Amino acid sequence: NLTASGQGPGNASFYIRGLAVDQVKIGAAEVAGVSPNVALYLDEQPVSTISRNLDLYVADIERVEVLAGPQGTLFGASSQAGNVRLITKKPVHGEFEAAVKVSFSDTKGGEMSNSAEGVINIPVIDDKLAVRMVGYSANQGGYIDNVAGTTSLENNVALRAQTEFIRTGNELYVEDDFNDTSYQGFRISADYVINDEWSVLVQHMRQRLETQGTFGEDPLLGDFKVAHFFPDSLDDEFDQTAITLNGKIGNIEVLYSGSFLNREAKQDRDDNAYTESGSFFPYYSCNATTCFDASYGTRHTVKNDRETHEIRITTPQENRLSFIGGLYYDDAGMQADVRFHEPGILVSGSPFGGSQLSPIPGSTMFNPNPRALGVNFATDVTRGEKQEAIFGEITYDFVPDTFSATLGLRYYEQEVSLSGSTFFHFGGTNIDELLVGQSPSTESDTIIKGNVSWTPNDDMLFYGTYSEGFRPGGFNRRGGPAPLNPAVIIPFVYNTDTVESYEFGWKTTMLDNRLRWNGAIYKVDWNDIQLTVTDFTLSNLSFSTNAGAAEIKGVETDLAFSANDNLTLWASISYNDTEITSVPSTVTNVVPVGSQTAFAPELQYTLRGRYEWEMGQYQAHAQLAVQHADDSKNSIISATAATIPSWTTADATIGMSNDVYGVELFIDNLTDQKVVRSIERPETLSPEQYVNRPRTIGIRFNYGF
Repeated sequence: NLTASGQGPGNASFYIRGLAVDQVKIGAAEVAGVSPNVALYLDEQPVSTISRNLDLYVADIERVEVLAGPQGTLFGASSQAGNVRLITKKPVHGEFEAAVKVSFSDTKGGEMSNSAEGVINIPVIDDKLAVRMVGYSANQGGYIDNVAGTTSLENNVALRAQTEFIRTGNELYVEDDFNDTSYQGFRISADYVINDEWSVLVQHMRQRLETQGTFGEDPLLGDFKVAHFFPDSLDDEFDQTAITLNGKIGNIEVLYSGSFLNREAKQDRDDNAYTESGSFFPYYSCNATTCFDASYGTRHTVKNDRETHEIRITTPQENRLSFIGGLYYDDAGMQADVRFHEPGILVSGSPFGGSQLSPIPGSTMFNPNPRALGVNFATDVTRGEKQEAIFGEITYDFVPDTFSATLGLRYYEQEVSLSGSTFFHFGGTNIDELLVGQSPSTESDTIIKGNVSWTPNDDMLFYGTYSEGFRPGGFNRRGGPAPLNPAVIIPFVYNTDTVESYEFGWKTTMLDNRLRWNGAIYKVDWNDIQLTVTDFTLSNLSFSTNAGAAEIKGVETDLAFSANDNLTLWASISYNDTEITSVPSTVTNVVPVGSQTAFAPELQYTLRGRYEWEMGQYQAHAQLAVQHADDSKNSIISATAATIPSWTTADATIGMSNDVYGVELFIDNLTDQKVVRSIERPETLSPEQYVNRPRTIGIRFNYGF
């Protein structure tokens, strides 16, 4: 029931149980995007951001957890649809471990890929101090071709007086398989046992992600082909330091966790589709009769800082009355410098060809320096989200080990802010002045959770849960009548949106523990839905608004069956019936009531079988997995709504290993199925749909002791 969507590495979002309405465009994410409603966690720290979730290379990871449904009482804001948690492996005391893993693979129609990972665990002081280190380097070859093409401004509806349009070629950027990706990083952690009751874990990690090209295709040009006229690249670096203190006071467990994240991403993107709708091109790229260079692109510099602190106490779970709760503090900041480059300014004879833009004096500035020649529009913004909360869940066993009830509460106070400026050659907006008296804004509320659980025997658990979730609101760079359609009012402020979830579920084991069957039936009410709108029939600036309400009804189930000592079968299935139930009269660009939400396939499933057998001194295995998703929508915005086709893919592995050596042959996307993850600007002559990697065949080797 987890859907991953996005526009390539470093530009991904998650959706759970159909709670989605649009994929925020990267060009609008930092300046106008809304917070995610699925929180991504790295151990104890939330690390999700708007359309740029932390893209952690999965090396030496203990497990990945997906918590479906609102998790607001324990996890706070942006957990209204659920959480995804990446749990890293921790140092092991008293054992020396070392391991190396390498892989090589080839993609159909694309380039070779390779990776190397190394792990070492050192017991520095017996039963007192252990250190664990992991390093990795992975290079993923490209599979998208940037083919030769030309472009001009003749399709722009605003350009009707001009009689000549100079066509621009992309010869400098033509390249086969141009979307390469590389990950390099390390993590080091040290666990120190202070005494029999207390220990402290300190962890630091750093990663650099670099990409070239785009991970989408233009369906009008053919499979895995685009014609881009501006360089595409991403340089995304982060480091995180975390401290976790565990101990006991009497029989009460106490945990403190503090985490500090710093991230900077620099991205260049072709944005040539915008040349069809931007109304300002005559003033920059054209003279009285002729329009010149039509290439167009954006350059982003984005900095994220996040600091979180949590103190949590837990009483013994075997008590009839138990409690988990604590205090939480979260301070997240984002600074973004987004520049729109129009090379036509430099060759058209425009009076602006020799002038440079600068942020508006008196506004908050991330980058105070003048922008490069050829920049016709820029945004320099600073966003902030702070949250303080007290939370807790208390559980009472009315019938010991049989019937219990839980009540959870979270009281939170949050503050959101937006400052900076937008500026172009004809003027701009000082956002600080525009939002004076409104930003920053504060809000407080209490959300609740209720649960009852019945365990009739050791093999069965049935439960019912009511839970709530929320994510913070925010501000727009400009409000009032939409410039291109004054009948639409753009709000200066969009509000917090909320969900209420009703869920009945079961967890069972049968056939002498050979069969496990879990499942849940749920209904979710989603109110004041936040939506980021990029619709050039309304405004040349993206903005966010509250677009009404939706209802989701669904069922999910998973089974694991040990057929015999060798064969194990798994199945996970979900069905969602999603519906937009109301749209405010002031919102005119949203699909009608009764339509589906976005990224919400009705039916999704994963089927997997694994066969294991002895082969001399080795343990051999063969595995086949099949995944399917029905068709879905990419957006509820009328002007950009399109259908994402249904898909079915398969992956296979076969290998053998012992306690020291291992080798595995793998085939990802066995049937070479093209999967569309998201679609951008389907209404233009330059649509782009983001697709998965074609069939990839490779081999992995590992050595460890």
